[in-house]
Amino acid sequence: MKDIAIADVRNFVIMGHTGSGKTAIVDAILHKLGINDRHGSTDDGSSMADWTDEEKERKISIWTKPFDAVYKKNHLVFMDTPGYADFYGQVVAASSVADAALITVDAASGVQVGTNRSWRRCEALGLPRGIVVTGIDKDNTDFTATLKSIQDIWGATRCLPATIPTSDKQSVIDVFAESGIPADMAEAVETFKGSLIESAAESNDALLEKYLGGEALAPEEINEGLRGAVCRGELIPVFAVCSKSGLGLEALMDGIVRYFPSPIERPEKDAAGEPVDTSPDAPFVGKVWRSVADPFVGQLTYLRVYGGTLSADSEIYNATSANKERFGTLYAIRGKKQDSIPSATAGDIVAIAKLKHTALNATLCAIGTECELPEILFPNP
Repeated sequence: MKDIAIADVRNFVIMGHTGSGKTAIVDAILHKLGINDRHGSTDDGSSMADWTDEEKERKISIWTKPFDAVYKKNHLVFMDTPGYADFYGQVVAASSVADAALITVDAASGVQVGTNRSWRRCEALGLPRGIVVTGIDKDNTDFTATLKSIQDIWGATRCLPATIPTSDKQSVIDVFAESGIPADMAEAVETFKGSLIESAAESNDALLEKYLGGEALAPEEINEGLRGAVCRGELIPVFAVCSKSGLGLEALMDGIVRYFPSPIERPEKDAAGEPVDTSPDAPFVGKVWRSVADPFVGQLTYLRVYGGTLSADSEIYNATSANKERFGTLYAIRGKKQDSIPSATAGDIVAIAKLKHTALNATLCAIGTECELPEILFPNP
């Protein structure tokens, strides 16, 4: 999608306790990147994510919604999920087709029941993740204290700050920033940066040898090492954000690009344990993770593309039901908007209308290709 290399795609799901700021971050990103011409809010019913009547009435997320946007030279594909346990099936489905997770923690409330539920889901999937502390501008909040509670639960050497707010809560500093660091924060920033570089070096034997030899690692090597550490769950970067004001938002998106793996770095494995080829020239492979009855287009099937290229107006094979399917329009779903697109590649979340023989958990692939992807396992009701 948008002629962006697969290596520059970041697919992630936003999870956490209800009310911890998941939808607020989504609305802030959508406004920042020009997908929405206003900064939506659940409080006044203008959220681009929580757009259904039920969600507007209750001011909570009920359904998972996918979005995508271009940030600098990267394609961000992200999903907003509900926090209430009643709608946990939505979280299960979305996390099953994501390459990484961003877990929200409210600065005032700290780690809650839903936070732990999200963490356990990531652990069960081996899903790379980061943590974003939201609402850092609220009264009586302390980012340092929240960070310490996170580290006490999940490890001080594993959960390392990637961005930190200034003492006056008027800006957020990226620990890899080359300028603009207040004098009273210079020592702390340098310490956090050193810890992250050490984590990056330890992720790769060649980088570790270079690091121990006293050589400075290049920025590209550091980023590669950080993504490797996050991908293996050895590093959990922690970010600070105030969605309402946009404080720390750009640093968060920079961090997602720097720390989260691309589809190439975390390929899906088929039922036989073989990795799916993520290149655009490979045979198309995708998985259905949601199916809904849309009042305008009928049955709408959501799928995650894992490999190859899926083009509009083409024929595909349902390997689960052993049926061929013909379809016309390919949609990118952005809230209640359905934008037709010409094609999709690895990492993309798209939708197809009126498939006759396709249901949840189906593996879809190119004609002549036999591939079965593992099913999404839902908890018993």
